[in-house]
Amino acid sequence: MDEEAQEFIDNLETRYGGKITWKTFATWYGCSDSTFREYGVFIFKINKTLYFEDFEKKYSLFGMELKTKKKNKVKYVKLERQIEIDDIINVYKVSQANALDVIKNRKDPKSVKSINLFDKLFRKSVTAIALKDGTYHYFELLNTEDFKKNIN
Repeated sequence: MDEEAQEFIDNLETRYGGKITWKTFATWYGCSDSTFREYGVFIFKINKTLYFEDFEKKYSLFGMELKTKKKNKVKYVKLERQIEIDDIINVYKVSQANALDVIKNRKDPKSVKSINLFDKLFRKSVTAIALKDGTYHYFELLNTEDFKKNIN
C-alpha cells in the first residue's frame, strides 16, 4: 500500500475509533430512501459496523483532471453511512433494474425477488442488503461471497 493510501486508512481508523479489518469497493450504490451513487463507494468494516462513503467524481484523461461545464453540474454532497452488521437480516442478489425501481420509489423492496438463472446470464445484478428497520441497500460489489463471509 502506498503512503497516501495508508494515510487515508489511518485517518479513517482515527475518525471511527477502531482498526479496519476488511475493505472493498462497490462500483454502484443505491438505497430504498432514494439515495443513489453511480460512481461507487468505499466500504470498510470496523468491529461490527460497516461504514461506507463516496468521493467526488473527477474526470481525468491520462492523469490530468478535465474541467466540466459548471451549468449542468449537480452540486456534490458527500455520502457517509454506516450499517450495524447485527441489523442485517438478508443478503441476496437482485437485478439492477429492480433495485433502480426501488430507489426511484416505483417498486416495494419486499416485492423484489432474488435473481434467477436467466437474470444471472442476461441482466446486470447487484447485492441487496435488507435491514431490520425495513431499509434496503444495493451495492454492485467486486465480490459478493467475500462480502457475505466478512459480515458473518
